[in-house]
Amino acid sequence: CTNAKGKKAKKYIATFKGTDVGPVGIGDKVIMACDAVTVEKYGLRNFEFEAKVDGDVVDAGDGVHEGVYKSIRNGDTFEGIKWKDGNRWIKKTEAEEGKS
Repeated sequence: CTNAKGKKAKKYIATFKGTDVGPVGIGDKVIMACDAVTVEKYGLRNFEFEAKVDGDVVDAGDGVHEGVYKSIRNGDTFEGIKWKDGNRWIKKTEAEEGKS
């Protein structure tokens, strides 16, 4: 496979894990903000899944976690993943990682 620049695209399997917020039984699709109000109401829950990364395309094969990695270096407005449902996971900077 090659990308738009004619270079061979790299393929990987990535493990995504973290916390999100939502009521019991909501499933994998969370459509509410992870802010103080929803965290207080529902609490945090852990998640983990694997996804194929092919060039800038991310796909967990579950019909929910399908998206494209965006990069400021490529002219995008943020660094992270934009999922097909419009949700964005913005990559933390090294400074932000040290704070958590």
